[in-house]
Amino acid sequence: MPSSKMVGRLRTTRSRLILKMRPLFADLAAERTIAAQKENEKIAIEIKMFGSKSAYDDLEKAFGQYQVYRSFLRQIEPNREIYLAVSSEKQQKIFSRASVKYLVADLQIKLVIFNPEKEEILEWIK
Repeated sequence: MPSSKMVGRLRTTRSRLILKMRPLFADLAAERTIAAQKENEKIAIEIKMFGSKSAYDDLEKAFGQYQVYRSFLRQIEPNREIYLAVSSEKQQKIFSRASVKYLVADLQIKLVIFNPEKEEILEWIK
């Protein structure tokens, strides 16, 4: 049975989202991905902590995974949107850079900014 936890106006419907498209298989729970509902929207949230020594290595991996997962979702669950979740600390340290803002806009990445200590969503950025 799916778990359900309220976080602001977000209700998780699955703690893990797995997408299968032959011959590829993507397990969106690599770090943590949840299936959820935000008001009446079905969404998937890929949570990234950006913990390596190179922020740009983390960005390349996260942005690449985001695009692959978004492409899978368009085929399997076209009504579900994907968001990349980052902590407020990483948003300030990494995502405030002009080069990263450009990439987010150019790649049309939707973001969720959260406070990991309080498990609270602070901002939705489309």
